[in-house]
Amino acid sequence: MSTVRQTPQHGPGKKHDRPIVLADWQLSLVESHPGDFVRGLFHSDGCRFANRVTVRGKEYVYPRYMFVNESTDIMGLCPWSLDLLGIAWRMNRRNCLSVARRDAVATLDQNTGPKSCPHPHPPTPTPTQPPTRPGRS
Repeated sequence: MSTVRQTPQHGPGKKHDRPIVLADWQLSLVESHPGDFVRGLFHSDGCRFANRVTVRGKEYVYPRYMFVNESTDIMGLCPWSLDLLGIAWRMNRRNCLSVARRDAVATLDQNTGPKSCPHPHPPTPTPTQPPTRPGRS
C-alpha cells in the first residue's frame, strides 16, 4: 500500500528553505475547513498569551495570539486562512503575525481551542466571499 503525502511540510530539508505550496485539492480543503487549518498552524507555530501594555501610567492586559514561522510560504498561508475566517491580523515582522483585536481573538479562540484540547468549540461560519488563494492572481 502506498502512502499519500497529505501536507507539504513533509519532505527533505528545512521547511523554510524549500517551497511549501498546497495542491488545488488541499487549497479547496482549507477553503472548506479554514478553522481546522488555522488550528494546526497555531498549535504548531503559534501561541496565545496575556499582552501587557502601559498607557499614561495605566496597565492594560488583553489576550493576544502570535504566529511565527521562517517560511515565507507558510507566512502567506496563515494570513490567507485567517482572512477566510474574517479574523483581523497584522504583521509585526516578516516572520511574525499578531492577532490582538478583541473580536478577532474571540473568533480565533473558537477555531483553535487550547493546545491540550483535541476538539475545540465549533468553528464560526466563513464569509461568503473568500479571499484570493495564495500564489494565485
